[in-house]
Amino acid sequence: MEITSPFFKAVLVEGIQRANTKLISDNGEHFVAEVEPIPLSTEASPEIEALRRALALDPGSLDTRRELIAVEIVAGNTSDALAQARAIQKERPKESMGYILEGDIYASKKAWGEAANAYRAGLKQAGTTDLANRLYSALNIGGKGAEADSFAASWLKDHPKDRGFRHHQAASAIVKKDYAS
Repeated sequence: MEITSPFFKAVLVEGIQRANTKLISDNGEHFVAEVEPIPLSTEASPEIEALRRALALDPGSLDTRRELIAVEIVAGNTSDALAQARAIQKERPKESMGYILEGDIYASKKAWGEAANAYRAGLKQAGTTDLANRLYSALNIGGKGAEADSFAASWLKDHPKDRGFRHHQAASAIVKKDYAS
């Protein structure tokens, strides 16, 4: 009997080496697996390796990906964090989460232009209030207040009942002590 299942995507071989399974067969006495070793990372922390193993077992886990992104950011692995965010975008192109995470990664590095670009790309796919709020903030913090105001006017024209965006815009004005807004 041979078993091919998405649940057997990655295994530990002898407790130290990760491997992707190709085929599992039952010879009557025990299971035998054909595997392909996954190279060990010499740079990753144990936390990152553990999260990567968890993700190999359940590649669709958004929670695991989000946690991995957070740990990668703290470790200074921006390119790895961005790769994870973009993987979410590819897997869930019409959802906002991958774009939010990409923008937040850039925002954590104070790269406001790149953050704004990520949020804008997300708005084209999933026009959520959360993305609109983040784009508005990224533009303002990035020194593009006029562009932020233009975006806000356009967003509110298209979404006149968006109380969440109005609230965010008002809170931003209070923080800036722009009481006339």
